[in-house]
Amino acid sequence: MHGPIQASNARRRLPPEKVAAVAMGLVSAAITVTWASLGMTSTSATVRDPWSHTELGSTATQYTATVPSHGVVMLKVFGS
Repeated sequence: MHGPIQASNARRRLPPEKVAAVAMGLVSAAITVTWASLGMTSTSATVRDPWSHTELGSTATQYTATVPSHGVVMLKVFGS
């Protein structure tokens, strides 16, 4: 994926999925990651920020993170 916004994951055999969302532009960006784009078949998932050690909640199909300009947001996604 190329451009000012990127999201990628490190696929593992077992949960959780690790996702890095990167905003390479001059402004912050809202980046949405869908569970389908991660290859997950779960009907809902819990999202955690491993850097701040906080739970970000559970959602049905996707999560949107606001990423600062030239910044990165790291997420762990646990399917349920």
